[in-house]
Amino acid sequence: MINEKGFLEPVDTCHGSLLGSVLEKYQDKTVKVMVNREFGREAGSGFFIGDGTQVMTDAHVVNNSKNIEIQTPDGQKRAGHIVKLDDVNDLAVVQVEGLKPDPSRAVDVMNTSVLTQGSWVFG
Repeated sequence: MINEKGFLEPVDTCHGSLLGSVLEKYQDKTVKVMVNREFGREAGSGFFIGDGTQVMTDAHVVNNSKNIEIQTPDGQKRAGHIVKLDDVNDLAVVQVEGLKPDPSRAVDVMNTSVLTQGSWVFG
């Protein structure tokens, strides 16, 4: 949830749930994604991946936007641009400009080819 100051924070109703524990664990790796469109400003969320300079978010958040701004967990605001867009799966990868690589800020994304039924996907 985005609070009144524009920062992401876990939703109280999720406290103690799987979603709540995921949000808590990855809060420092989660960003706010803000875009400008013809009809106004919108916001979504995403998380750092790879070397910590790219963000994964929903394609519908960034598609057809005039510009993209990423707000990091420490409040920095940086420009971003789309490097990959998958409308079918509603996924996008945004390159955050001016960030030095830091893999420790990224969520460890697992290779899904090794998953089997019943595998934990968050942990």
